[in-house]
Amino acid sequence: MCLEYKENCIMTVTRAGEIWNYSKSETERLNKMLSEMPERFPRVAGHITIPDDSPKIFVPDYRSRNNKGYAYRYILNAIGTNCLLYPETIGINDAILRAYLEELLEHNEIRRVDPQSESWNTTDFIVRRNRLWVRKTSEEQRKYVAKLVKDFHPIDIL
Repeated sequence: MCLEYKENCIMTVTRAGEIWNYSKSETERLNKMLSEMPERFPRVAGHITIPDDSPKIFVPDYRSRNNKGYAYRYILNAIGTNCLLYPETIGINDAILRAYLEELLEHNEIRRVDPQSESWNTTDFIVRRNRLWVRKTSEEQRKYVAKLVKDFHPIDIL
């Protein structure tokens, strides 16, 4: 379903969930998350709208925000699934996201898709060492990130 708004083709959250293969609960979390960002995702005819050409948006699950490396895990999950991560959805800001991405780059955990790019969107990176990142269990991902955090100097955001 394509709605016309200001000459752009837009889709609803429900349609985005279908296109991006999100479960019902992921689509509900996406809806809640985007409703908290009205400046980025305005309502049209009572529906939150997303540009049709938008990359897949990362929807955090919030289950593991208690450990110090949780932001790395979400960032790697977003990159591993080629999703756009909005930093405020995981409790950080743009500057902190960039710092984490820089650290991951320095430690050769990620690389830019286009080496000439200067973008700091998660969709512009790929996971380098763990190409099968998304196939790892949550426990394997947590353990891997715990090892990373020992070597990194993460920004204290908790």
